[in-house]
Amino acid sequence: MPPEPVPESPPSPPTLPPAWTSPTAMADISLANPWSPESIAANEDEVAAFYGRRRSQDYALSMRKDIGRHHADLWCLLKLLPHREPALPILDVACGSGDMLAWLADRGTAAPLHGRDLSEHMLEHARARLRSSPASLAHGSMLALGCPNATCAAVICTFALHHVDASGAHQTVHEVARVLARGGVAYFAVWEGEGVIEHRGSDLVGSLWPAEQIHKWLHCARLLIATEREEIDPQTNQNVIYIRAYKQSTDVHVAQKAAGPRSCGRVVRWT
Repeated sequence: MPPEPVPESPPSPPTLPPAWTSPTAMADISLANPWSPESIAANEDEVAAFYGRRRSQDYALSMRKDIGRHHADLWCLLKLLPHREPALPILDVACGSGDMLAWLADRGTAAPLHGRDLSEHMLEHARARLRSSPASLAHGSMLALGCPNATCAAVICTFALHHVDASGAHQTVHEVARVLARGGVAYFAVWEGEGVIEHRGSDLVGSLWPAEQIHKWLHCARLLIATEREEIDPQTNQNVIYIRAYKQSTDVHVAQKAAGPRSCGRVVRWT
């Protein structure tokens, strides 16, 4: 009789980068050149002045129409939240008119909802949008979130990184990683490309960020990219990149990588 075939061995799980294999390596995430409190305050004043009463109203109307582009990502965010009792909060670091938090509240999430924004006018719209929700809204900068380490199940940062320079964007991504709990998910939407964004009727200039640069910031903050997509914004004809990334939970991500594709794309893409 012919010999029985030897079963193939299962593939070995990928080797994690050394900086991500130690729990202590995740504890301290520091920046070489953080923004000073004075620089943060100056940025707050500039952006808050830009989103005055008229522009904040226009933005709120636009966001109400555009929230649909985020539905699939937000559904996956809800499905992939780390399971904790009690539920850890979801934080929107530049919540604007509060439409994303309102969408989450309408889906009955058990997670407490928190929003921060630099513009009091934007916060007025958010409070009106969330008046039937227990969401907590406050003035605050994404550069210094003021939250304890590892206390959020998810952090949302959409269409905000263009308001700071490269060091500020880097610092914001680190702040997001700092406040995320292990296994927590971050959701970014960023104007992608090279060059600047000029705003009609304002001296405020925004920055476009190449995808490669965004990947480097995430990698440096030890956030693992799970899914990424791009689209052209029909109103501005500008490219937008949407990224869901995770704060490493070693056992979970090794198992997921070895297991192959799963719903909502919860497979780490090593960058």
